[in-house]
Parts: sequence; structure tokens; C-alpha cells
Amino acid sequence: MKLTLVSLHCDRSPQAFPLAAAMLAAQVPADIETRLIDIYPDEPVELSISRILESDPSILGFSVYLWNVDSIQRIAAKIHRRNPRIILIAGGPEVTADADNFDPEGRFTALFAGEGEEILKAFLALKPAEITRRTTGRIFRQQAALDVTTLGSPFLKRIINISLYDGILWELSRGCVFNCSFCFESRGIRKVRDFPLEVLTEELDYFVSQGVSQIFILDPTFNLNPERAKTLLQLFKGKAPDIHFTFEIRSEFLDREMAELFSDLTCSIQLGLQSIHPEVLRKVNRQFNRRDFYDKILLLHEAGAVYGFDLIYGLPEDTYQGFCESLDFALSLRPNHLDIFPLAVLKGTELYNTAAKYNIVYSASNPYTVLHTPGFSEHDIKKAEKLARACSLFYNRGEAVPWFSMFLEALDETPSSLLTDFSMYLEKNKLEHIDFDMISILEITVLQKDYIYSRFTEKSLEREGSAAADIIQWFNGISFLNAHEMETSLTLDFNFNIETMIENIEMGIDSLEELAHFTEMTSCRGKLYKDGGEVFTRIIEPDSNL
Repeated sequence: MKLTLVSLHCDRSPQAFPLAAAMLAAQVPADIETRLIDIYPDEPVELSISRILESDPSILGFSVYLWNVDSIQRIAAKIHRRNPRIILIAGGPEVTADADNFDPEGRFTALFAGEGEEILKAFLALKPAEITRRTTGRIFRQQAALDVTTLGSPFLKRIINISLYDGILWELSRGCVFNCSFCFESRGIRKVRDFPLEVLTEELDYFVSQGVSQIFILDPTFNLNPERAKTLLQLFKGKAPDIHFTFEIRSEFLDREMAELFSDLTCSIQLGLQSIHPEVLRKVNRQFNRRDFYDKILLLHEAGAVYGFDLIYGLPEDTYQGFCESLDFALSLRPNHLDIFPLAVLKGTELYNTAAKYNIVYSASNPYTVLHTPGFSEHDIKKAEKLARACSLFYNRGEAVPWFSMFLEALDETPSSLLTDFSMYLEKNKLEHIDFDMISILEITVLQKDYIYSRFTEKSLEREGSAAADIIQWFNGISFLNAHEMETSLTLDFNFNIETMIENIEMGIDSLEELAHFTEMTSCRGKLYKDGGEVFTRIIEPDSNL
């Protein structure tokens, strides 16, 4: 018997790692030949199918998620038509949420609802004749919480060649004690089960030996148990100081010691803020204490840790104005990035069952995102979408953290008003439909400089606007100091004294008054250009005839 487990990733990124398939494969009996295959949405479907069929599977399994359910249904249909003898199986969140309706055509022999490791073993233990004859009772459900301490490690068993991936996903615990109504993680089993520390230590040693550079921790709340979290952070610091870790945490479990441990690592921390309005959050079984959240984030800020937030627009009883207030609060805390999502009404969640109660209208097909609510019109949803896109481009990808608040103060703007105006700037210049994931930091900086300069010019502050454009250029790293990294020729104006700025840069720049100090010094013009395959820099004095 040959088992092939297919992972269709949402994109090619360091997070495209088939952990679910690897965890399943680690539990499969040794006498069953098991193979893992990664496929991607930018790969031609026929090529994906050919690679799958080349593995000559007796049983073919798919991990089904929000982003790949439609594609997997199409791929499975084509494979079933070509070779109906292949036994098709599927599991994952989309199957678990609605197993009874997942496969109306009856192409799949077995569907797995819930944690899949034990129920897959039970299925594989059936006699071949029993498997091929199964036409009823084909849904296998995991009823009780798995004892994760008994699960084999796909890393220690060398199930997967991790050197082939740019990053890995890593489970340190499984389960969630919270009950956020929009989250699939909160359904069913709400008991958190920790993987043994000794196993995690061995796995970490293996990651280091293989030169892993990025690890994404999958725990829904890494710091739920603060003492265990601190132990793990100390372990990571001691054994893997060169690996970049990504964590999801909750602010209420933070203290100063933990914040400093985070700052000792190369890591980024994500916190689910979602909204700052308690009356909105109560509708989705969440709480928020503004003062406590501020104080805890201040610990991370003072420690020098890198942190970001999540926001959701379209929540029950929220409004566009309320969403903007949440965005303003979030950016006032100077996060490294702010990720903004529309509300998704996922099958299997509590919100899915209560959406009608709140008159939430959402897309019936994936990604099941909100279309409108009583407080959030369709027009407001579109405005929020534009605002989210502007934030992603201007603040996140534009690396605006060092200077953003300074310009807000000078322009007397809130973050939401500035970013809304920037989205209008994009529309005015017919840039709103550009795929911003495909443009460079240089191109983003050009947009930022032009936009900020135009805003200052509107207020007859051309000199300050020129200085502002220069400081954006500086902080985003487009200067003669890293000219060797540039790929194209360009000319840049420096309206302040670079040497003086270099001497004072570590002190920080908090106001345009400080910025103006540099504009009063000698000015120069810098030119970056390519010649013979190398990039050179020439600094030209103002009085020069060159």
C-alpha cells in the first residue's frame, strides 16, 4: 500500500510548510510507503496532477483549508476520473467544519473530522477490502482530545527534509482555552495540551543542525502559561540565537521579564487586538482593557521587542468610525506592522451559527468574508478595504515606523485620516489596482516621498516637506550608505547634512524641529549609478560645476 499526502499551499513563502501532512505521516505504520507532495496555486493544475500521479498512490490524502478547498475539489475530481481505483481521503478545517456536505459527489472514500493522527491510523488498519467497499459511515471523527505526548515527531523521525524549505511551522502545544466566536480554533476541544519539553529540545537541536533560519510557532497563545513560555524563550536564546521566531501572544500574560526575553531573541510578536471597543468585542466573546493593553505593549516597546497587531473590520455591531478609532489606537502604539482583515464567517465557528442574529451578510463561498452588517454598509466595507490596503503599503511595506508619528503631528492628522487620504492619492494617480506585493521598497519610498511632500505643500510648508521627503528616504535605507544594494540607477537629493545626521541618528528624531536642524546645514546632491556591473556613489558639493 502506498500513501501520498498532498499539501496545496496558499502561496510560495517561508510559511508554506506541510506540517499537517508530516504529523500524519509520522503516525503511519512503517509497512505503508508514505510520500509528501507540495503543490502551489501558481503551478499549472495538470503539472500538479502529474506529479501526484507519479507517486503511484493507493491512497491519496488532502489537507483542506479555507484557501484551497475549491482547488482541491477540482483536482480530486480530475484524478478520480483518470484513475477511480485511487482511494481519496481528506481532512482539515474545511472537512471538519462540514464533513456531511463536503463531498456530495461521493468521490472520497473517507473523510476525517477533527485531529487526524489517530483516526487516520484507524482507517489504515482496516483491511483493503473493507476500505474499498466503504460507501456508508465514511466519516471518521476524533471525539476526545489527543494525548500529544504520544505522537511521533515528524522531525525526529526525519519524515520531511526541512532543508528544502525557507521556514518551518512548529507546534509547541495544541488547543485553545478561549472562545472567540469568529475563530475555528475555539470550537470543540478547548483543552491545551503541551508537547513534552524534552522532545521540543531535541527538535530544536535538529533545526539548528540543519541551518533553519525561520520558525513560525503555531500555538494560538504562546504565553498562555507564562512560566513555560519563559522557559522556552530561554531555551531558544541559548540554543538558537540565529533563528528568527514568530509568536502569537496575548497581552494580559505579559510581564517585564517576558518582554525582555522576547527582546533577547531575533523574533516578531503578533497580538490580536481586533477592536478597541469592549461592546463590539463582547459580541465575539472577547474582552479588552485599554489601560492594561497599553501598559503591556509599553513593556515590549521599552524592551525593544518587535511586535505587530491584528485588526478586523466588519465585526458585529462595529461601525466604520469605530474601526478607524481602533486603527488610530493601534498605530499610536508604534507597532512594527498592522495587519487588517475583513471579518470571515467560517463554517464550524460560533459566529457561523449566530450570523443571522446579528444580520451579518457574508459571501457563501470562500473566503466567506463579510459583505455588510447593520452598522457596516457595503460602502463602508469597501472603504475599510481601501484603508487596509493603504496601511499595508504605506506603513507596513513602506517601513514607516520610525517617522510616521512625527509627520502625523506636523500635519495634525490621525493615522486613519492620513491613510484614507493616501488611498485617495493612489486612486487619483490610477495606482489603486497595482499589485503592491510586486513593487520594491524603492518604488514605495518614491510614493511616500511624493505624497508627504504634496501634503506639506498644501499647507505652504515646502521646506518642511522637502526635509520630510528626505527623512523618509533616509529611514527606508535609500541613501549612499547602502548604494551597493541598489539595482537601478537613480539620483537622490539630500537637503540636510548627512554626516551630522549619521552622528546623531541613534538619538532618534521625534519632531520636525529636529529635522529642520539638518536642513540648515550644508546641502549636497548624491548620485547613484551603475557602471561595469557595480554600483558607485558620487557626492557632489553644492558649489561644484560638475
